[in-house]
Amino acid sequence: MAVSRITGTISSIIDVAVKLLNYKFIKLYRPKVRHVYNRLILCIGLLSCVGFILAGFVKGNESKAGHFTGAFVGFGTGCIYNILQCTLCAKLQPSRKSRRIVYYRIFACVITIIPMIALTTTLLTCSQLKSCNTHYLKTALATLEWAGMFGLLCYMPTYSMEFQNLTLKWPKSLKDDWICKREESTDVESPEEPTTVTCRHMITLLPSDQLLGSVIPINIQEAYRIY
Repeated sequence: MAVSRITGTISSIIDVAVKLLNYKFIKLYRPKVRHVYNRLILCIGLLSCVGFILAGFVKGNESKAGHFTGAFVGFGTGCIYNILQCTLCAKLQPSRKSRRIVYYRIFACVITIIPMIALTTTLLTCSQLKSCNTHYLKTALATLEWAGMFGLLCYMPTYSMEFQNLTLKWPKSLKDDWICKREESTDVESPEEPTTVTCRHMITLLPSDQLLGSVIPINIQEAYRIY
């Protein structure tokens, strides 16, 4: 039991890091997305992590209400988070290459939604009829729970396309950001919003009578060289 709680906590922490990186990616590379909408998606994603931690620490044999509450919050908000991300990705008019990622994300969302619907229907039906076999019910609920988790895990690798456009830097102070754009972006999801390559320019102003390799112009007062 302690091992499952430790692994559940570690996986939830990793999930929090993934959602924070995705939030930062949208903030840097998707300026058309409203900041309020981006924060709302982040809060929904973090709520799913809290639900999974609750479901991992509270076992079904200890408290069914606590375990089912954590499971429904985790899977429910996780499904909503993935659907919102999938909708956001589809609305950005992706290229032909990244359109396959959109289709895969839709498939992963369907894999997650179907077990959630089946799980809810099973619980409501058994609570009304009160004639379900306890052993078969536990087996069915565990199977549907793992199937939903499989759908959420299938969605995770698709973030690699976004995260390869981010890089880490050592901040000079706590107020500085430690996540920024890569100098050479490989962002292909939103070609209508090209990312600029970060470079450093040094401009030197020269008087008109010291221009190198040219005759002194009459109307030019100053010129510059870019290194």
